[in-house]
Amino acid sequence: MLKPLGIDTWKEESLSSLAEKILSISPKPLVLVDGKGGSGKTSFAVKLGGLLNANLVASDDVAWWADPIHWDGELNEGIIQPWRLGENVEYIPSGWVKKSRKGCIAVDANKALIVEGSGACRKTLRNVASFSIWVDADPSIARARVIRRDLANGENGGTLESVTAFTDHWDAIVDPFLAEEEAWKYVNAIISGTQSDLNADRLLISWEVKMLADNNTAVFAKIEEEAKTYLKDEHLQIALDLLAYLRESGRTWIFDYHPEFYYMDELNCLFAISKSAMDEDTLNNVRRMIEEAGNRFVHDPMSSWNLCFWQNDDDLYEPDGFLVGEEVKEFARQNVWKCIHCGGCDASGGSRRIVFGKEYNNACCNLFQFTNPDIEMAEHIKKLMELQKRIISARKRAEQ
Repeated sequence: MLKPLGIDTWKEESLSSLAEKILSISPKPLVLVDGKGGSGKTSFAVKLGGLLNANLVASDDVAWWADPIHWDGELNEGIIQPWRLGENVEYIPSGWVKKSRKGCIAVDANKALIVEGSGACRKTLRNVASFSIWVDADPSIARARVIRRDLANGENGGTLESVTAFTDHWDAIVDPFLAEEEAWKYVNAIISGTQSDLNADRLLISWEVKMLADNNTAVFAKIEEEAKTYLKDEHLQIALDLLAYLRESGRTWIFDYHPEFYYMDELNCLFAISKSAMDEDTLNNVRRMIEEAGNRFVHDPMSSWNLCFWQNDDDLYEPDGFLVGEEVKEFARQNVWKCIHCGGCDASGGSRRIVFGKEYNNACCNLFQFTNPDIEMAEHIKKLMELQKRIISARKRAEQ
């Protein structure tokens, strides 16, 4: 039986404020909600879905009359990936086909997507998600909820004996997988499923995930290992220097963002290392997209890395007490990344941004993207990233 996490850093927060934080990361997020059966994850996901105007997909529906554990591939291929590509989804899971179950799982491409279920925050899904949540609960309370719910619904035999036997059987299958994944170590937030009051818009939430510091150290080590494996000479030294700066300035890496080793931190920074060479046709297409948008194309087939950041709507200015200098301002203006219609956000064609007094109408949500920056550029990047932190802090203070 899984044990409660024993968190002593609960903070009271409204569900609506959590929804706002999630939307600040992505206007159309993929949110994962995980937890033991009976933890309260479904009720929480329904409430959150209303605030995010989100599609809600239950893993139980995907896994119905199919594998109760290894349903992530079917979910990803049948629902998540088409949704990410902007396609409306009407998916019929394999178990539904086998048992001639009518209907389908429908997902609106224009809405956010929440996936809830035991195992939803596994690594294979965290890699593509915007935000992940573990719902913690006392196991005895969760178990009593499941039995009471199944009895009320007449499910799994409908008698106390049959429902209890099924609950034991289910826990014996699912709990070892949850224990192996330990998703609660890597999620963005943990919610108390037994002490929160959703009807009163009151959550007990922990942002200080107990193992986050250890995970952060491990992720930094992983990025550095990848850098040493795939980068060479000056590119390697500059990448390691910027990683050291990010570590010393308190950046917190939240999750692996992409199989090509992208990483995203709490202030919206992506770090990418190219692990494989592009074929000539792909390279030419990428070059064309980038240059037609008015961006500078930089590529080294033997050693290439990329840093991009600033995924919010803040304009760039010098906040009180922090001057960046004219040289850095001009560097910023010259390196605004224009939208290349990659499909990574909802703002096809870019958005309006002001960078030190100059207006751009086609800016990417990642306002700056740098490939293989040199030493001088790296120093300017550090200054802009410090500016980013100060502007975001100033905005949060003004919102309080």
